[in-house]
Amino acid sequence: MEFTTDERFGTLTACLSNVGQAICPYFHIKIPKLAADRHKLVELAAKYDMGVKEIIEESINMHGIYELYNAKRLGCTEYHSVKVMSHGITKIIEAEKAGSVQWII
Repeated sequence: MEFTTDERFGTLTACLSNVGQAICPYFHIKIPKLAADRHKLVELAAKYDMGVKEIIEESINMHGIYELYNAKRLGCTEYHSVKVMSHGITKIIEAEKAGSVQWII
């Protein structure tokens, strides 16, 4: 199977949001303290090239759990994306433990 791939920009995929590298690493995490101020949570995640989606699954009573995903796929390697996300998730966990995103932004 052949793929259209560019050394710099990555792989052309059928999903426009996945153009670039074809992987999309993500984490599901419960962060109730940071979730209290969603704007600051989104701001912190963006600092590490991540996006934020709340997961709401009524059938299994899942509330307050967020998906943090790699928002930047074009022009970077898979390794770089995972490394940046790992660092970002670490900072978000530190902020959650501290009870505030204020000190880390």
